[in-house]
Amino acid sequence: MIPVYKYEVEDKICDKVQASASIAYTSEVKNVHINTNQLLKLKQFLESSTANANPNQFDLYYLESILASVGWNHNDDVFDRAEVWNARSTPVDKPFNYMHNETDIIGHLTSSKAVDFEGNIISNDITLQELPTQFDIVVGSVLYKKWADSKLQERIDKIIAEIIDNKWCVSMECLFRNFDYAIKYEKDGAEIQKILARSDDTSFLTKHLRIYGGTGEYSGYRIGRLLRNFTFSGKGLVDNPANPRSHITSFNESGEKSSFVAAAATMQELNISKEEKIMANEVVYTKEQYDALKAELDQFKTASQQAAQKEVDGLKVQIDELTKTNKTLSTELEASKEVSEAKAQKVIALETELSEITEKLTKAEESIKESEMKAINASRRALLLDRVDAEKVEVLVQKFANASQEMFDALVDSLPKKSDSAEKNKKKDDKMEEEEEESDAEVNTDIDDAKAEDNVNMSSGSTQEEETIRSKAANWFSTNVLRTMNKKKEGEI
Repeated sequence: MIPVYKYEVEDKICDKVQASASIAYTSEVKNVHINTNQLLKLKQFLESSTANANPNQFDLYYLESILASVGWNHNDDVFDRAEVWNARSTPVDKPFNYMHNETDIIGHLTSSKAVDFEGNIISNDITLQELPTQFDIVVGSVLYKKWADSKLQERIDKIIAEIIDNKWCVSMECLFRNFDYAIKYEKDGAEIQKILARSDDTSFLTKHLRIYGGTGEYSGYRIGRLLRNFTFSGKGLVDNPANPRSHITSFNESGEKSSFVAAAATMQELNISKEEKIMANEVVYTKEQYDALKAELDQFKTASQQAAQKEVDGLKVQIDELTKTNKTLSTELEASKEVSEAKAQKVIALETELSEITEKLTKAEESIKESEMKAINASRRALLLDRVDAEKVEVLVQKFANASQEMFDALVDSLPKKSDSAEKNKKKDDKMEEEEEESDAEVNTDIDDAKAEDNVNMSSGSTQEEETIRSKAANWFSTNVLRTMNKKKEGEI
């Protein structure tokens, strides 16, 4: 497992570092045509390899390709010549799969050798110091030509035909256990290459690597990932590489290659501060300045959060108080509504009671008035019975019902009392009826039409109207009653 360091943990990329322990490269596949000269060269190559390729097998299809080269590729992965040299034999006997499917094996790798740029095999006995600055790892491999399954046979025939037309690529897989930083920069017009060991002090550079999302540059330096302790783990036949960034365009027919030969260097030698520089709005800050600003920002955030929390707490207290006040007011309002409703009901009850009492009072007053009238009428009847006949009593009582008592008394006083000889003169009265009727027709009968005014006060005292009625009553009695009585007396004489 790849180790991770301090700043990689702080930058939260340690998972990416450990997860990217393998890479895949796409190289050109060349069809090997076995002729006499090539067979001799191939034999020499195979004899110097660690594995026997068993050439000329009719059920095998032979291929060779460049696996890797010393130098800096376009993905900013860097192959140091010492590391490449140590891994030169690791591809042998590794699987050759179809489209990177480890369960679809279509062949295997048979040989691997270091070859300089002129195509000369580099002897295994050479020392590290004698190694050329640039060389390739060339591998031989075979495809299985014969298959019992007709579909698989059809597929391999098609693949071989398309390899001849250069339609396929070979993607080489590589595993590594660690990496350092390859540093490249210009000084006095010359390109300088250095190796900077990855450690807690230098691990802040990891996030600037392209493979981990960086730009590949830092403070004027170009930074690459220099692979350490790696092994070639297999090869896949692909029509397009799974990872387009893994294309190694330096491995092409033009022979374009980027070498990397560098010595170890320190941060002080490279004048790289262990304090990271941060870019922000085109202003460069050292990591110390950045940490100070970050601490100040964190302090400001803390103060702001505390102030905000204090404000929130104050608002909560206000809300609680307002809630209590609202509850109290709601209770008082409900109580007030209840009191108002009770008062309204009481007013309605009192009004009903007052109406009932008023009605009873009216009835009582009418009853009293009726009783008083009955008593008055009874008294008047008694007075009249002593003066006139019974049939005339009721007529007079009704006609003078609204007259005052004083007026009625005057009326009664104007009437003479009944005579004891009335019965004796009854016959004479009968003779005189005709004369009376004729006389009655001529007598002023205004008293028959005289009626007491409605609502006349019957208490003592008189008015002009009362005097008029009294005058009419006296006139009527003098012209009718007294005249009749006089006639009767004259008849007796």
